[in-house]
Amino acid sequence: MNKTTTVRAEFIVSKEAIFPLSEFTDRLEIEPIRSYNLGDRVRDLDLYRKVSCWCVGTQDEESYDINNQLSQLIDILVAKQQVLIDFQ
Repeated sequence: MNKTTTVRAEFIVSKEAIFPLSEFTDRLEIEPIRSYNLGDRVRDLDLYRKVSCWCVGTQDEESYDINNQLSQLIDILVAKQQVLIDFQ
């Protein structure tokens, strides 16, 4: 039997406050796979976000080694290190 594993690597910035998502995206010049702010409604439910979140990641891939996906993500983010530090 040939079993496969699907993996994905994500880098998530979260904060328990309103976060300038558009400004953060513009400064990083990276489009997030998802983002939302504290207090945003969760889909059509009567639930609201408890944190702000900005997330970038790899696509789901069949792999037994997450290091491939981590390397892709690190390659994207390494040049943006100072922007990330400035937003602390």
